[in-house]
Amino acid sequence: MALSSLPLDTLLLPLVLRFCLVLARLVGLFVSSPLLGNRMFPSQVRVASAIILGVIFTVAPGIAVPGEVPMHAGYLFLLCVREFAIGALLGMFVRL
Repeated sequence: MALSSLPLDTLLLPLVLRFCLVLARLVGLFVSSPLLGNRMFPSQVRVASAIILGVIFTVAPGIAVPGEVPMHAGYLFLLCVREFAIGALLGMFVRL
């Protein structure tokens, strides 16, 4: 099947959902990390670096994708909360 014959939502929606999950983890990490959460870095720099790293980690070849991302809104919200918590815990472990 040619790439151009697939609907756009078939290709783009799973990628956007994965990006949101990666971004949630990175935001949690940046909020609780002692180096990145420091007031020395302006918030625009932290947001831009989280988005850039999120794009890199989402589309980087060689990083395993954990399968299908469910489309139910409540479950996606819980996944985002879980990813944020994992990122925040990683940042807190760096403080120790």
